[in-house]
This record gives sequence, C-alpha cells and structure tokens, in this order.
Amino acid sequence: MSINSPSDLVLDATKAADPQAMRVAMERLRSVAADRAAAQTPLSGESFAHLQAGRVSSEGVQSNTPVSNPAFKKFEAVMLQSFIESMFTGENQAVYGEGIAGGYWKSMMSEALANQMADAGGIGIARMLEEQSAKRIKNEVAQPLGTTSPISTKEQG
Repeated sequence: MSINSPSDLVLDATKAADPQAMRVAMERLRSVAADRAAAQTPLSGESFAHLQAGRVSSEGVQSNTPVSNPAFKKFEAVMLQSFIESMFTGENQAVYGEGIAGGYWKSMMSEALANQMADAGGIGIARMLEEQSAKRIKNEVAQPLGTTSPISTKEQG
C-alpha cells in the first residue's frame, strides 16, 4: 500500500495556465510587492525618536517645546494613571497579590508607568493645557485695562 500525496492545487493550476499569462501575472505580483515594500519605511528606534521629536500641536503645527508647567505634566500623569489602572482589571492576583496589598502594588505600578509616559511626552494633554493657558494669558494681556473678558464674566455669573 503506497501513500499518494495530494497534488498542489496552485502548482497544477499554474501548469495548466497559459505560460505567457502566468509570466505577466507573476511580474504584476512582483511589481506590486516591490511598490509596497518601497512605500513602507522601516520603523527603527532612530526614526521613531525622530517622529516623537516633531510633535504636532492642536493647530497642526509641529511643537518641539517641552511642557514648562509641572502641574500640567502631573495632571496628565494622573489621567494616564487612571487609564492604566483600568487596564489592570481582571485575574492578575498571581502578579500583584490579593487584597489590599495587591491593590497597592497595582496602584504603584500604574503610577510609575504613568509618570514615565508623561515624562516621555505623554499623549498631549499637558501640551494642550499649556497652549490653552498661553492663549488665555495672551488674550488677557491684549485687552485694555478696565474691560472684562467674556470668560471672566461667565465665571462670575
């Protein structure tokens, strides 16, 4: 009793096809693959750092200035900590432990991750707050003394 291996359907179809049509199809596939490979830029550590260095502000303009107000960075870290803690839900008692101690470890881990993320530039919350604060200060300085801004009248009412 001998075992007959099943035939390769693709190979059988290419053998049955017109050789000229097969060559044309193979060339088209090669050119599509080459175009796709040329369009994709390899993402190395260096190119990723370059992309991160040219951050884009809310107006679409590149902003390389770091956040100068530490309160904005800390606010972003607290927001990120909340996001990260929500990702740590589930069955992870084996990693962090059970009960109150496990809760403390999860909280400390998410705080450390959030602080690192905020120090590395975060997700843009601190930069957005910095831009809004600068705009507000600029508008307040530009107004003549004795007049009230629409923002301050809304806050008082």
